[in-house]
Amino acid sequence: MRNLILIFILMIIWIPIQAQTYDYILVSWYENQESDLAGYKVYWGQASKNYTDSLDVGLNDFALFTPDIFNIYKDYYIAVTAYDSAANNSNFSTEVLLKASKKDTVPPLPPNPKNIEKLRK
Repeated sequence: MRNLILIFILMIIWIPIQAQTYDYILVSWYENQESDLAGYKVYWGQASKNYTDSLDVGLNDFALFTPDIFNIYKDYYIAVTAYDSAANNSNFSTEVLLKASKKDTVPPLPPNPKNIEKLRK
């Protein structure tokens, strides 16, 4: 195949359980409709267009990441490519940014006394 056409709309979904933690990060895209499509690769890194890691997800149109992959206090740039059965690779998709969570540096409010009583035995 001479040209591998790739159209992606990447979506990143954080599935939070608390303000600073999450269970999963879901990256998904619209499927490529070419008949000789063999799979997709998801790339990520901490600088734009400088991807340090990748994952081959086969023909899935999504990737589900666990918290040990991403440090939630750092930004990550994510893009996807497609490849065909002849090992041709597409260009990178539009890059998306996974924004870092802000560290909670505000201490909790002190408790307010509710009731003070003198008690006898």
